[in-house]
Amino acid sequence: LLTLLIIPISSYAQSEDLQVIENEYSNKDLGLEFILPDGWNGAQIPLLPSSIDGLLSDIILATPDDIRSYNGTTFILVMAGEVTDEFKGDIANIPEPPNPVKQIINQGCELISANYITIGDLDGIEFESICKEADENGNTITAKNKIIFANQNSPMRFISVLFIAKADEYDSYIQDFDDMIDTLALSGNKVRVDKLPNIEERVMLEEETFVNIKTNSDINDFSFNEEDKSISFNAEGEENTIGIAEVYLDNVLKGPYTVIVDDKPIPFIDNETGVTFIYTHSLHKIKIIGSEVVPEFPITVLPLLAIIIGIMVMISKSNQILKR
Repeated sequence: LLTLLIIPISSYAQSEDLQVIENEYSNKDLGLEFILPDGWNGAQIPLLPSSIDGLLSDIILATPDDIRSYNGTTFILVMAGEVTDEFKGDIANIPEPPNPVKQIINQGCELISANYITIGDLDGIEFESICKEADENGNTITAKNKIIFANQNSPMRFISVLFIAKADEYDSYIQDFDDMIDTLALSGNKVRVDKLPNIEERVMLEEETFVNIKTNSDINDFSFNEEDKSISFNAEGEENTIGIAEVYLDNVLKGPYTVIVDDKPIPFIDNETGVTFIYTHSLHKIKIIGSEVVPEFPITVLPLLAIIIGIMVMISKSNQILKR
């Protein structure tokens, strides 16, 4: 992702027959349509090979000024694709779509926010992250991005919309991106932030309590290990689609937390009540480690309980003396 920040955008837009896109854009074959923010323009850019048999694809790059001369590093990148009817029986030969979740995890980016979304039959995610990378001179570039990504396997179809900017420019343009997403449609379907199904898992401490997991994955083999202050479970979903999990741990474990997927720590959002993290579906073994197990009574409450019990004992003794 950050490689695109290092290379001037204008270097992608030097073709003499470049067709500049302003305002509304529509691709009837893909069913893709959106309206660019005021003042922005874009163009179809051949960032990827366009000769993949059976893959109908569209790549639009948009900038907040004339794309033909723009030398900044703030941009929106729209990528969409599907396998045509002729090649639906030969999906194995079609490369899997670009997956920003894998890129974010592999680059060790910091996850800021994440929401489960749907676009018609496509499941996906909307998330924000901060990434750092050195340019050719060794200077660190800090970029902030927001991504909409949704896909399905059968038939293969995907859409990815990326907004990326240097961290100090992000807030100036993020509303433009959000306004564009409000106009985005794929086969007439808008982007919807949906509620995740909730799963309750029982945990026995002094009393029975629960860990709530909101996720679009199938969850099994849940376990709580009081000795190493952790919970673990398996998460599974349709191969190469996006998974998201919100795990509410405040009844069982205190933070700070560590999230480990298949024996590797991953970036996550540390909330007051638990953690949120994202992954690409297959069968994953997930482990979340806390700093301590939640006691039946918080430590700060114990002195107060002792005082109350002491007062009750004194009152009881006083009543007994008065009765005499």
